[in-house]
Amino acid sequence: MFLFQRRLYASFAPERPQDIKNILKPLGLVNLPKSTTEIKKKTFKEKKADFLDLEKNRARREELKNEFFKSSFEHIYNFRHTGGKIFHSPKHMFNKESSLYMPNIRGIRIDDNTKMSVPLFQLLSKTKPNIIKLFSSVAGKKQIDNYTTGLSSNEVNMIEINSPTSWMNRFLVKLFSGKIRKATDSKYLIAEEKLTPEIVEALYAFNDLAGYLYLVDGNAKIRWATSGPPSDEEKQKFQKFLKQLE
Repeated sequence: MFLFQRRLYASFAPERPQDIKNILKPLGLVNLPKSTTEIKKKTFKEKKADFLDLEKNRARREELKNEFFKSSFEHIYNFRHTGGKIFHSPKHMFNKESSLYMPNIRGIRIDDNTKMSVPLFQLLSKTKPNIIKLFSSVAGKKQIDNYTTGLSSNEVNMIEINSPTSWMNRFLVKLFSGKIRKATDSKYLIAEEKLTPEIVEALYAFNDLAGYLYLVDGNAKIRWATSGPPSDEEKQKFQKFLKQLE
């Protein structure tokens, strides 16, 4: 089994690990997303047709298998290479005019025990700095939690978005939602769908194992961002820019 895993890993490992990216322009979407974003769910008739379409199912299985092995091993490979630092944080905060918009990710809110489906924009504050944490793994969350140690909900509006990468991961997160609720002081969303390539590109969230943090103003614009574990310099920048948003 071990030999099989090594061969499998070797067959999907990239030729060279990706370097840590530099942020040369503001992150986000050019246009303001709709505040009433809804997820269009398939009807029972559509689901049944998809289920009975053998050719479509066969093609989808192959696509998922290749995507799973390739993306999983690449993410592990690059996470180890960069230590989870997918991009270097900008040296300066983006100004209001050039800043772009945070995607309006929709998720199930579990921190208040309502389990309601809400868009991210509904949780943004107009009066407090918005800190948005995005992660798909425990390792990624732990890394970006180091930025916000000591901060409370009285000082900032903290929103955590757990973006599961598969239906199984989503099931497990929901299963342990009670424990998560007791352990968090933040507004907590479980993303209803996997992030689209457009959103991944806009947020530079290229690795599922890493954690990402965004400072967002009251107009839903991303003013600063970082990823992975913080250096002392990055912690200082974060504290400085956080105060500038107050």
